[in-house]
Amino acid sequence: MGEQLASSWWRVRDVYDMLWKMVIRPPRDLYTEEELGPDKFRLGKKVFIRRDLELTSSRGQLKCSHFLPAKGTSEARPCVVYLHGNCSSRLEAFDALPVLLPQDVSVFSMDLSGSGRSDGEYISLGYHE
Repeated sequence: MGEQLASSWWRVRDVYDMLWKMVIRPPRDLYTEEELGPDKFRLGKKVFIRRDLELTSSRGQLKCSHFLPAKGTSEARPCVVYLHGNCSSRLEAFDALPVLLPQDVSVFSMDLSGSGRSDGEYISLGYHE
């Protein structure tokens, strides 16, 4: 009886450990630099650019991309800051580009801490960024 109780306790503990790790340390969405696509690209008749940069946070370097028109980049325009989901990366913002960029809205996306190519062991879903 004592062995069964101990065995059950370890199973419950293993499941608990697995569950909390899925929340704060889900599988990292790994991708190559090539998957970001070209620095200059066309949507319809307009040409856009992607500027990659790094920001420093308390948890290390954050890899970021800013998508904007190739011409008139110094003009003020609205910008959507796209924050990806739990098991994702800045590549998730690609779905929003065909909708926002033609409307003259730039898009800024980043790999949150612990996600994609950014530093960090655990994710905070934007809380620390």
